[in-house]
Amino acid sequence: MTHAYDTAGTYLITLTYVIDVVQHSLLVNPISFANAGVDDDICGSDPYTLSGLATNYDSVLWTSSGDGSFDDPALLNATYIPGASDITNGTVTLTLTAEAMEPCIDAVDDMILNIQQQPFANAGNDAGICEGEICTLAGSASNQSNISWNTDGDGGFNDPTILNPTYTPGPGDISNGGASLSLTAYAFAPCSTNMLDAIILSIDPMVGTPVTPDGPTMVDTYLTPTSEYATEPTSAVDEYIWTLSPVSSGDIIGNNLKGEVSWDAAYQGFAYIKVIASNSCAAIASDSLQVEVTTSVGFEELDHKQLFVSVSPNPCNGIFRLIIKGVEHRIELSILNSHANLIEHITVEPATNYEHSFNLSYLPKGIYILKLQSKNLIHVEKIIIR
Repeated sequence: MTHAYDTAGTYLITLTYVIDVVQHSLLVNPISFANAGVDDDICGSDPYTLSGLATNYDSVLWTSSGDGSFDDPALLNATYIPGASDITNGTVTLTLTAEAMEPCIDAVDDMILNIQQQPFANAGNDAGICEGEICTLAGSASNQSNISWNTDGDGGFNDPTILNPTYTPGPGDISNGGASLSLTAYAFAPCSTNMLDAIILSIDPMVGTPVTPDGPTMVDTYLTPTSEYATEPTSAVDEYIWTLSPVSSGDIIGNNLKGEVSWDAAYQGFAYIKVIASNSCAAIASDSLQVEVTTSVGFEELDHKQLFVSVSPNPCNGIFRLIIKGVEHRIELSILNSHANLIEHITVEPATNYEHSFNLSYLPKGIYILKLQSKNLIHVEKIIIR
């Protein structure tokens, strides 16, 4: 037998025998060929259109090593949609099979599809600091080529290219009460969309220093068992806290910018009043106001029966006449308001009788104290002006 063919087609084969000559037809099919294309890259879940080639096939079929899907696996240029595992693994093998015509063997080829995940950025949680402090950031990122921090304020980062830089607020940030801080994660090719995430940094102002309380600095607890003190408003205050020391001198009740002291009648000496301005950032105390505390209780005239004091009329409209009899020693006469502040002062020399007319009609209505004091007595009268 002889043959001579190297391409597909139908050939006539002649078999010569000694006895007879027989002829047969032989059909020769070509070898199948498949090319899945070159390895390639895509971004995330982007669909990928294949570029397969095949010849001498009965049909073609695409298959995947992952969990993605084809729009039509029987097309040479099918579209592949990556699955979740494909994206997580970062790669998948796609195989093209050219199914040969019998009796030939199928042709198989594959390509690697690399999947770059999208960048991710998380700037952390919103944060708050006090004026004068810095903020340490806690960002996180993945699948990024690099990162960068930015601000819409006027502060600065010690290194904006790291995930956990420190941020120092600028004067504008402090004035505005904060700033927005953003973290950008830049994509690897072929991804082109960067991711940005931002937090709000709140800046609480520092509380201002309160003014030293103002009020009586000398108190006779017999005459004025209570005293009022006041301070001026300061900046960024949540609360004013009033203090009195030593605690044995009395009690103080604060009401915002005012404090009222109830003096202990048994205390004598110096007391100190201060106010503390407080907010979430700090508590700052004023300078202390020193108050000398005395009491008239226990001082009596040696010959009290000889002293006569008359205030008439009382109550009055501010105009009254004072009569004193039995003055044996020089007396210091003082008229005080309810806060123990001196209004008028007169020295009365020894005399059998002393008379004096007062005109205090310019004073507001209230209770006033007439105090007579010498080396051997303290005498007090209340004057009511209506």
